[in-house]
Amino acid sequence: MRVSAISLLLCAAILIFVFHPFSPALPRAGIDPSWVAVMGEAADRPARWGVDILFTYGPASPLVTGYYNAAFFNRTLPLLFGVAALFGWCAALLLAEGSGALAAAGAVVLTLMVSAARGTPDALFLSLPFLVFLLALRGAERRGAAAAACCGAVAMGVTAMVKMSFPLAALPLVVIADTIGLWRQRRLPRYLPLFGLGVVAGAVLYGQHLADLPAYALGQGEVVAGYAAAMAIDGPDWDLIGFLAAAAALLATVVAVRRGPDRWPVGLGLAIAILFLFKAGFIRHDLHSMIAWSGLALLGTMLACSHLPRRAALAVTAAAGFLVLVYQPIVTVRQSVRVDRGAALVGLYRDWFVDTPRHEIAAAASGIADPTGFRAMLDTDKAAAWAGIAANAPLPSLPGTVDILPSDQARVLAASLAYRGRPSFQEYSTYTANLAEANRNFLKGPDAPRWMLFGPESPLGYMGIDGRYPSLAEGPLWPDLLSLYRPDHRIGDLIALERRSTPASVQFGPSRRLATGFGAFTSVSDAGPLWATLDVRLNLAGRILSALFRPPLLTLAVKLDDGSERRFRLVPALAAAGFLLTPLVENSSDYEELAADRPAGAGRRVTALSVEVSPSGRWFYQPAIGATLRTLDLSGLRPGEASPPAAATAWETLTEAETVVDDRVRVPASGMLTVPMRRLPVVAGQRHIALEAGSGRGAEPVCFAVLPADGTGQELWRGCSTPSASPTDTHQVLSIDVPDSITEVALSASCAGRCGAYWTAPTTAARP
Repeated sequence: MRVSAISLLLCAAILIFVFHPFSPALPRAGIDPSWVAVMGEAADRPARWGVDILFTYGPASPLVTGYYNAAFFNRTLPLLFGVAALFGWCAALLLAEGSGALAAAGAVVLTLMVSAARGTPDALFLSLPFLVFLLALRGAERRGAAAAACCGAVAMGVTAMVKMSFPLAALPLVVIADTIGLWRQRRLPRYLPLFGLGVVAGAVLYGQHLADLPAYALGQGEVVAGYAAAMAIDGPDWDLIGFLAAAAALLATVVAVRRGPDRWPVGLGLAIAILFLFKAGFIRHDLHSMIAWSGLALLGTMLACSHLPRRAALAVTAAAGFLVLVYQPIVTVRQSVRVDRGAALVGLYRDWFVDTPRHEIAAAASGIADPTGFRAMLDTDKAAAWAGIAANAPLPSLPGTVDILPSDQARVLAASLAYRGRPSFQEYSTYTANLAEANRNFLKGPDAPRWMLFGPESPLGYMGIDGRYPSLAEGPLWPDLLSLYRPDHRIGDLIALERRSTPASVQFGPSRRLATGFGAFTSVSDAGPLWATLDVRLNLAGRILSALFRPPLLTLAVKLDDGSERRFRLVPALAAAGFLLTPLVENSSDYEELAADRPAGAGRRVTALSVEVSPSGRWFYQPAIGATLRTLDLSGLRPGEASPPAAATAWETLTEAETVVDDRVRVPASGMLTVPMRRLPVVAGQRHIALEAGSGRGAEPVCFAVLPADGTGQELWRGCSTPSASPTDTHQVLSIDVPDSITEVALSASCAGRCGAYWTAPTTAARP
């Protein structure tokens, strides 16, 4: 009875606070929502993971993302209930080993810890293997523990279809448990075969070919191996140091206080579990750190209530309670909100303890009372979500199949275009040479899309996330893109590249080696397009650090022909595979110039480069950097000796690829429009642009800005307006000179509520 009651309590908490099974995720626009949608929709076909798709997650990704697809009710929902029940069962068996009062108190406290893992299912999936491991150590003594451990081993194998880091976190614990069983009871391995059975069962459940499992494992291994060097970002040191201190204190307490033959196996298993939580939370040190903190609180509470003496248990439980009740909410607000943090913290607690449980319980009641109506409601809501994306970020109809290079696949799916993505379909996650090679083979193969939508990750000009060097976005593939696809027309900040009937010639010149090291600028004398490779290698200490955490971040500094210096994030594996060093391509206009083999404008040619790392980071890299340069002959891309494009007015340039309503270009939900500058005439090194920024009557106050579309955020002009009650719109005229080095500008509009903002041209300007 005690085990059943605790299991039900924890299962309910997991479903309400972590999985939200009756509030599935619907399509949204953006980088992360795009991969969620691609993975969720691909699971319905099903696609072949490891062949068609290479990504961090597998076909069972909706178990983490909660994405609503056709398989949600018959696969995702039962598995979510199964995982919640398994976690509750394992935890209840461990808690039941203590006295009645201690078990009851532990159940309440652990329920609070589970509820703190809201929005971070990864913490649950990474903590479950340790619970199964503890039960496996007791399998010879208790039949219930052995049964739960066996079920857990199968379940952890199934999680290979969710995300490869989950079975990787479980595998060492499974091996240790079987090794101890073989050593102590002379028992043949039990959990490893069950783990393998789970992998096979998961593949069959999600319609995968068993013959594809090796390719899936290799592809996932490639993604995992390259993640730390490519996706790492720094966070606050106090948060990192605090976690390490708390983890060390928990580990020391368990080893020092616990007695018996399981003392060191439990300590070793805990260290492995903490390592995976640490890497999941602190490689990309933003709100990912909540995964690590939530998992640590879960493990600490479980050990305190089931394995430690009363005094040590109270101390560990109090520390875990402080982490989830005070520290985590404060850090969450601090990292996600800039103003009114006190109100945001109050709102977070209200959402946690009031709104979330009330909403989830109401949704569950609705779904149970009328399953058919509930499913119809979700279908309607999903269709409306797709329609909203299509309305806010429209794409025109394109004949044939379509891929998109910026990580905005949700726009393509919402527009009902025939999406056919590369295997590594989001550019920022194509961060190793092997992943790039898989994409290259796809683009050269018979299933390649007719259209490639090329552009930055944002209208402000970011070609990749985290401030990476722009041409690292699918960097090794740029010669193939130039050869296989030609620019056809603009769609906002994107270029629609159409596949050529015959590949164009792109020739590489001979290699020239450069002698360079950290922090020293090396001159680049060639004026034309240059292809570079940079071989930055870790030493032994760096490889150890990378295995335990991540390597130090690298920066690529470049000097430009206008005398300026720019610094970007460098991804070592992509730099070693090769990328376009010069000209600097930061937006769609720059790429159009490159694809036409036109000379780079001012401020685009790189004259010197330097690889930089922090002083302490140098201890982890070999001092010599292997660098080569090769000229890139793009003369075969020239469309002929056609005359340069005719001069245009600002209005013609703005409306070239935007939807015009009532003689106005309305601001989309993103708040950004882009204007290519190359068609405007140059006078004394400047291009002149005249526009009107306005908002409809009754709209909220709105601020407008004009910025270079290069991601720097430097404003060329800013103005704000406060709409009045007059029957006419409020608008202001801007007239600015744009330096010739700026090839594209971003027009920004921002407000607190309903903007009703638009851009147009002054009435004195010529219009088509």
